[in-house]
Amino acid sequence: MELTIRADVSTHMRELKQWLAQTRDEPAEDMNGFFAARVDTYEAHMSVWDKAYGRVAELTPGDCGPLLDLGCGTGLELDRIFARWPELAVTGVDLCAAMLEKLRAKHAGRRLELRCADYLAMDLGAEQYGAVVSVESLHH
Repeated sequence: MELTIRADVSTHMRELKQWLAQTRDEPAEDMNGFFAARVDTYEAHMSVWDKAYGRVAELTPGDCGPLLDLGCGTGLELDRIFARWPELAVTGVDLCAAMLEKLRAKHAGRRLELRCADYLAMDLGAEQYGAVVSVESLHH
């Protein structure tokens, strides 16, 4: 599968380097606050990853048992996964309560357990899940 996120990578990298130089001395932003401030525009902003969300759903087996979604946000990948596997049990973990509330509202009635936590600092349980997904989260 060919997936093009940015057509002009050199311009993007140049702009990114400029931004990093300008913000080098600023303290790191709190991720919960960062995402809570953007919850209303998040899904439109992340639409660039639509093909990737579809691919994740294609690769997720419906018989995998409980699925763990690390950094689930508003559930953009889960939208596609639930479209294929509506009965799949999913545990979603995210730092931002506002994102989780949006996810909970979108998928009310699903077998969905949501945890507001830092997945790097929590005990996820050994061999509890049949599959794990994480889309656009681990880099944070």
